[in-house]
Amino acid sequence: MQRRRADDEEPRPRGSARLVALRLLGRRDYTREELRRKLSDRGFPHDEIDSTLDRLHEEGFQVERQPDGELEFRRPNGEPLPEVPAPLPMVGDPIAILRTRHEADGLALHARTATPSWLGKPLDVGYAVDVLHPLAQ
Repeated sequence: MQRRRADDEEPRPRGSARLVALRLLGRRDYTREELRRKLSDRGFPHDEIDSTLDRLHEEGFQVERQPDGELEFRRPNGEPLPEVPAPLPMVGDPIAILRTRHEADGLALHARTATPSWLGKPLDVGYAVDVLHPLAQ
């Protein structure tokens, strides 16, 4: 049974401020002030929030909104990341197709499949972008 938090008790942050900020940024773009507010709402101390946001900025990846509203992502060296290509069209139910392929390949996917075995090492953002972006290399 979980203990309920008293109203005057500070919430306990889950994970580091940097990890929480990266998770938030993985969902959508936030301004620095929006991130500061979100991290503060999660109970992180203000000095940790500021140092985290400074470090994220120092890693050098940039996002710039173009006049047409599109976002352009750049590497620390200023090179733009290439556009992600549109997915190939699929004939039929994509979920059924993937399940059939996974079964044929012997893949057993479940709710915990994507849970990492992260051991607290610093995240190499450049490497993560290279791995997750199909045309980044």
